[in-house]
Amino acid sequence: MWFNNVCVFQVAEDFQVTPQDLAARLEQNAFTPCLSQDMSSAGWVPPLGRIGAELTHSINDCLLVCLQTEEKVLPGAVVKELLAEQVVMVEEREQRNLRRAEKERMRDELMLDLLPRAFVRHRQSYAYFDLHKHLAECSIAPARKGLAK
Repeated sequence: MWFNNVCVFQVAEDFQVTPQDLAARLEQNAFTPCLSQDMSSAGWVPPLGRIGAELTHSINDCLLVCLQTEEKVLPGAVVKELLAEQVVMVEEREQRNLRRAEKERMRDELMLDLLPRAFVRHRQSYAYFDLHKHLAECSIAPARKGLAK
C-alpha cells in the first residue's frame, strides 16, 4: 500500500506497546456507523479490511492501524431550495414575512428530516508504527492499493 499525505513522527524510546494491548485499547473505540440523526461517526477498523478481523496488524516490530470516519453529506443547494419552498408556503399562509430566527429554526428542522436520507462518505486514516526504529507514519488515505516495495 502506498500512502499520500504522509506525516512522519519520531516516537519516544520509552513508547512500549504490544499488539495485543493496543488492540484491546482500540476495541473500546471500535467504529460504529452513524445513527439516523448523527452527522458523523469515527472509530477503529481492521487495517486489512475484510481480510483481517484484528484492529491491529503486526509484523516484527511494526504495527498498522486504521481509523475510519463516516460523515453524512447534505448538499447545501438541496437544503436551500427546500427551505425556500417551505418559507414561501408559510409566508403565503400567514400573510407575513418570516423573521431570520424562524427561518433558521425551519432550516434546522429540515436538516433533521433529511439526515436519515443523506449521502454517507467514508474516509480511512492509517497509522504505521515502527517500534524498532521509533517512527510513526500517518496518512489520510492510501494513494493506491498494492504491495509496498
